[in-house]
Amino acid sequence: MSEIRDLIKLIALVAVIGILGLVLVQAIESSQYSGSLTVDYTARIYFSNVVALEESYTYHVNEYRYKMLYRVWEAPLTPKKINTPCIVLKAIGYGDRDVIAYAKFYNGKIYLSKNDSRAKRLVETLAKRNEVGIIYSGYLTSGKFFNIGDYTLNIFYEIYPPIQTDGKYDHVNLKFASVHVPYRTVKIYVYDPNGEVLKIYPHMHEFNLKKIKNGWLIEGKSPKGLVEVEFVLKHGAISGFYQNVSNVLDMTERANFWYSIQRSSAEVLKYVYIALILGFPVLVIFIYRRYGREKPFTVPEVLSYVPNPSRRPWEVNVVFTGDAMSGDKNAFFATLLDLHRRKAIEIEPYEVKGLLRGRKELRIKIVDRNKFDRNSIYENQVLRFLEKYSEDGVLDTQRLRKLARDRIYALELVDDLRNLFNWKDARYSKRFVDTKGKTVFYYLIALFILAVPLTALLTGRIDVTLLPIVLTQQKINISYLGSSDSIFLIARRSRWD
Repeated sequence: MSEIRDLIKLIALVAVIGILGLVLVQAIESSQYSGSLTVDYTARIYFSNVVALEESYTYHVNEYRYKMLYRVWEAPLTPKKINTPCIVLKAIGYGDRDVIAYAKFYNGKIYLSKNDSRAKRLVETLAKRNEVGIIYSGYLTSGKFFNIGDYTLNIFYEIYPPIQTDGKYDHVNLKFASVHVPYRTVKIYVYDPNGEVLKIYPHMHEFNLKKIKNGWLIEGKSPKGLVEVEFVLKHGAISGFYQNVSNVLDMTERANFWYSIQRSSAEVLKYVYIALILGFPVLVIFIYRRYGREKPFTVPEVLSYVPNPSRRPWEVNVVFTGDAMSGDKNAFFATLLDLHRRKAIEIEPYEVKGLLRGRKELRIKIVDRNKFDRNSIYENQVLRFLEKYSEDGVLDTQRLRKLARDRIYALELVDDLRNLFNWKDARYSKRFVDTKGKTVFYYLIALFILAVPLTALLTGRIDVTLLPIVLTQQKINISYLGSSDSIFLIARRSRWD
């Protein structure tokens, strides 16, 4: 019954650890989307000859330490179209009057929604090229930071991307972010009323792609990484800078096949890990039933012979005491009696005279050291103990009592006796103990532990790091760059759809 009770305790412990493991996994996953600054991101892309893009950032500021909230492009940001792939900034919208919108273009020139020399110096010093954002006005006047809360940033662009074409299909890759703060939610609306978009390949930590009226919707999130979408379009659907390549569709599908393999592998490993946590108690029961149960043997009450006369008493004690991995004090006493029988030592009982008369003690005399088994680690340890505490080759138990009361020798004596009374020899015990179940259990534990970093490794190969940006729904201030042409008006009207 004690064996069953121990098994139940183990299964209960494993179950609790499994549940805590799941809670920990969820907590770690949730923590990836928290921090001093997080973002909700919405983008609307319009394929209508020119690619129009409207971005909406909601910055969730959770610490009082930010003076600028921004986003950075890896492609050239310009105020008007140039003779190379570029992103043309059309307007900046912001929901707080206490901010100044800014942009630092690819050539270092600066745009500000409000003419302020302090803001210009700050952007010149801190902002990167191809950066769009907002500055808290209070920082410029009194060194204050954005208060804890939500802030909005809406940006409108025309995009003239590099386009790979084979004359039949066009390929466009739009990277919205590559290094940033956690994106708690990502929504990308792809408006395609004319059916120019043939294939969409999102690249994000987690995403879902679905068809909607007049286009597509990509929903997902990214703890610190890539927000990117590849498109395969009908030839000539949009304006941009064309590059002739061969087999656009085939090359795009092959490249994204390996990406999807990595992502799927990470997803599968995640569920394998969860299944391993939940199924661990069942595996423990299986290992116990297969390897751990004590096997029943019929043992007669009386034996007419000694099964193995050459086996020493301490060996029998180790195997049949407790868990077969360590002995107890009886191993020491039985060994002394066996050595006395073999005439290696001589044990002589005597009565104490004087004040303590009547108390029985022992004298143990080393008679013949050659009769000790030199191949026995335990008997050699017993011999060293007898020699250490003997006088003229005789150990007196009355003297041991005196040493036990002596502060100088007591700790050393107790330590020596503890080693003899709790002696272990794993190599010897393995001759009698089947350790297959233990080995299988260790392999299972290793698999259990390795599942987490392996999943993180594969996920990390998909995820690339992201940058600072944020938002709240108030009155929207629009700062125009140049005239509001028809492309911008389409994007602006969509804010209220």
